[in-house]
Amino acid sequence: MGDTVSPDTVIERANAADTSIYVVTMPSYARTLASAQVTPLPTPLDVSGLVEKTGGRSIYANEKDLGPLFRAIAEEVAAAYVLGFYPPEEKRNDGKFHTIRIEGPGGMTLRQSRPGYEARKQ
Repeated sequence: MGDTVSPDTVIERANAADTSIYVVTMPSYARTLASAQVTPLPTPLDVSGLVEKTGGRSIYANEKDLGPLFRAIAEEVAAAYVLGFYPPEEKRNDGKFHTIRIEGPGGMTLRQSRPGYEARKQ
């Protein structure tokens, strides 16, 4: 079959490739709780950190027609932008995780795909 790797390895590889992971939980998984108007239980992908650490989103599908859901995801991905950032020299190779916060002018909300970056260790 294939190789099995840890969630941390998947996160590291996704971030190195500038890839965000989106998780869509299908109605067959969420159906039992949907009738009770309760948020479905988290899946293993939700709790692994893959979504938030790669800048994706976790979505619970609750409609029979999934077309609008996937179109919305496609629009979000297509509307992405790239922001360049150069950390100070002393933080470039310290091997630590550094949080980055982006603020827009006049209360503008900017959706960040990742909360920060992990510097390489030298």
